[in-house]
Amino acid sequence: MTQTRLFAGARVAALAFLLLFVVPATEGYAPPDAGAGGWYVQLGDSLAAGFQPAPGASSVDPAGGYADEVLRAVRSREPETSLVNLGCPGATTVTMIEGGGACRYDAGSQLAQAVEFLDAHARTTRLVTVVVGANDILPLVRGGCATVECLAAPLEAYAAGLAVILDSLRTAAAKTDIVVLNYYNPVLASWLLGAAGQQAATASVALQGALNAVIAAEAAAVGAAVADVGGAFSSTDLSVTAESAPLPRNVNLICAWTWMCTDQDIHPNDAGYAVIGAAVAQAYLDEVMAGARPD
Repeated sequence: MTQTRLFAGARVAALAFLLLFVVPATEGYAPPDAGAGGWYVQLGDSLAAGFQPAPGASSVDPAGGYADEVLRAVRSREPETSLVNLGCPGATTVTMIEGGGACRYDAGSQLAQAVEFLDAHARTTRLVTVVVGANDILPLVRGGCATVECLAAPLEAYAAGLAVILDSLRTAAAKTDIVVLNYYNPVLASWLLGAAGQQAATASVALQGALNAVIAAEAAAVGAAVADVGGAFSSTDLSVTAESAPLPRNVNLICAWTWMCTDQDIHPNDAGYAVIGAAVAQAYLDEVMAGARPD
């Protein structure tokens, strides 16, 4: 990847990142495999759906993305486990709870579909993962609400919605491991736009931190683990290393693991999804080894 192409691609990156995880889709979920010996249930936005840009079209891969990496980890302990992926591109906490958005579910919403499934299969569900929140917050940033102070009320509303989701999942599956993903920071690609972009990229670290802090708090409230995707992407590390020069480490990794710096698309590439999958798998395995379950 040449620096010339990076800088050329970044000319519109500052606008492109504001479309985070919002992509068209009308597909619902795939029916579960009736013969499976256990379940990994995945909820979320376009990350859960395994979205990547494709020439002239949008492409989702519910069995790919980070799901396959996580499923391998679950199967290392429970070999007959199958995936139930309810993820929907563009999902927010509101559409996850109330329905609407790009996907349709027989039970009315993504959360209702998950709860219905867990009510029937809680004893054999090995893991539930959840990733939601980017689509709640980043449209507000696009509208000019780009400080932690401005986002205080929206983050409070997001926290309330995430609490409903996680409380509902925990009630339906009291003894099941739940892992909530936090987010990496695609806004870092604006670093390539020069002085103003570097200022925006630096400021975005605090915004990402505020979002991920809400996720950590709500996950802890229901005894869920957090997959530190932001940490895996070194999202707060603005140092310039021998490997990343002339870019800061976090900017370099956004360019390497997402489509931001070449195609102005915020979604992970195969390498990025593998990093996310490894973070989720590790959080799951840590929970299993710790034997952490709510009473």
